[in-house]
Order: sequence, then C-alpha cells, then structure tokens
Amino acid sequence: YESDGLLFSAGGNDLLGPDLGALVHPFRAGMSAAEAMVEKRLARRLRQIEDCYRELVDMVLDDGADLKVLVNSYDLPVPSGAEVRLLGGRSVGPWLRPAFAAKGYPAGSPLEREIPRLLLDRFCAVLDRISNEAPARFIRVDTRGAVGSEWADEIHPNARGANAVAARFERQLQRLGLVQAV
Repeated sequence: YESDGLLFSAGGNDLLGPDLGALVHPFRAGMSAAEAMVEKRLARRLRQIEDCYRELVDMVLDDGADLKVLVNSYDLPVPSGAEVRLLGGRSVGPWLRPAFAAKGYPAGSPLEREIPRLLLDRFCAVLDRISNEAPARFIRVDTRGAVGSEWADEIHPNARGANAVAARFERQLQRLGLVQAV
C-alpha cells in the first residue's frame, strides 16, 4: 500500500513500563530525579531505543519514497496504581507506583512525577537528535501536556486524552499537507 505518512508510537513503555524499576536506585531522602537514575542502564536503554528508530529511518530512506514518520513524545504519566486491562480483561499493570514502592519511594513523593519527566525529556532528546538528521522524514509530535488529567491508567490516556493526542498529530499532518483541514 502506498502511504505518505507513518504514525509511530514506541519507546515509552521501554522506559515507563515493566522495566522502570531497573532504571531507578532505591529511594534516599533528598535525592534528585537525576540522582535516582541508574545511569548506565538508562543510557544503554536509550541507545537501544535510538538504534531501533534509526533502523526505521534507514528503512524509510532506503525505500526512496517520500514517506514521513511522525512519532509520539508521550505525555507525563501520573503514578496512580490504576490497573491496566488488555482486551479480554487480563491485567498487566500498574507499573509506576509498584516500581517506585518496591524501591522504597513514598507514595505521592514528588520523585514519582519528576523521574518520569526526566525519562521522557531524555527520550524526546533522542527523538529530536534523529529528527534533526532527517527533518523532512522524521517528525516528533510534541504530545506532552495533551492528556492533562484524562488518564485511563498510569501510562495510557482515556478516550478524551487519546483524542487530544490525536488532534496534535492531525495538526502536524495538516502542516505537512498529508491531510486536509476539515
């Protein structure tokens, strides 16, 4: 199928999903979000994500068409302990609050919000680096702040939040001339 744009969302779960606990040190009073990070693991994880995105860009460029890849920068999650249900009702989460609790972070600690912000900022820096190298083909859609309080669980928006994220993609698609304004 011919396509002018690929909407792609990947990487957020690699930082804020089931493996979050491996990326943070045990809680210590007075620590900053940066001090909480297991930097060697985080750097390695970000390199893995970057390598995967670079492979995607290489495949797009090798194809020779004008396909544009639009990627999601995610939004700042809210650790809540809310259960995550997949189709069929199987529970697969929550991830944030349990990962923080297992490392001794007090519920409601400011670090529960600051650490995900730091992780997503670092993730966006990776995306921006790739975008700067292929600006006409790889576009990060800034979706931070789109969801607001409209979360279905800790890391996934509800329908209203998803619509707000989709609206940001739609505006970018319009700017690129890939869809017409309605």
